[in-house]
Amino acid sequence: MIKFLKKINKFDLLLINELGFFELSNQATQLMFQIFSEKYELLECYSFLLMKAVSYFLKK
Repeated sequence: MIKFLKKINKFDLLLINELGFFELSNQATQLMFQIFSEKYELLECYSFLLMKAVSYFLKK
C-alpha cells in the first residue's frame, strides 16, 4: 500500500471518475481518504504560499 501511495503522490493531478459506481472495501476507502487528504493538505500549502507571494508583490 505504501508503494502505491508513493506512485500516486508523484502526480500533480488526479482524475477520478465513477467513484460511487463500485462498492469499495474498508481498506480501499481508507486509502482513498489518505490520498485525498494528502493532496488537499498540499493544495492548502501551495495556496498559502501563493497568497503570501501575491500580497508581497501588491505591497510594492
